[in-house]
Amino acid sequence: MINQPNQAIDLGRGLWYLDTVFDQDTFASIKKQYRETATEWELAYPNRLSSKYRNRESYPLLWEVAENIRLDIVNFVSYDVQPISQEIFIDLPGHKLSWHYDNDNFKVLLQVYMGEKEIKNGGTQWYTGDLNDSLYEQYGANNIVPIDGLEKVETVFRPNAGYVNDNTKKKAHGTNSVAQGTVRESILFLFG
Repeated sequence: MINQPNQAIDLGRGLWYLDTVFDQDTFASIKKQYRETATEWELAYPNRLSSKYRNRESYPLLWEVAENIRLDIVNFVSYDVQPISQEIFIDLPGHKLSWHYDNDNFKVLLQVYMGEKEIKNGGTQWYTGDLNDSLYEQYGANNIVPIDGLEKVETVFRPNAGYVNDNTKKKAHGTNSVAQGTVRESILFLFG
């Protein structure tokens, strides 16, 4: 259902960029479901809205998609996973995700960029180099990590593009500030 590892761009350290994640019908159905469902939002970070409910009853299509792509995710990471949650994010102008490492609440994440158009410099930026282990040991999860001087790669923000991140291979990452007049929409499929 999603691009396979040999069709993805391997960015290193368990990170793959997918230029196209879903077929157009699946992508349109996902977007329609979360936009037309009476979604309740909570403020996750400054200028970031997060879907309040992440259960099967709230978004049955997202759970169905997660179950259908589970084996595709296994093909990327080479170990078994199960879907554990889906989250919808709406990043408003001014939102910036500071550079950090994720916690261990999940093993693999598939983030699918939604919206209508490409956002220049709007994707997630990553450091996939050799200093990750020592930086993670020093800063741990969810703390701001200094990244000055480190080479970064970006998973380009285009509708229906995204990435698979093997979170067992820790990588520092963050985002640029969302520009005025721009909204950054995405869905995170979490696997454990």
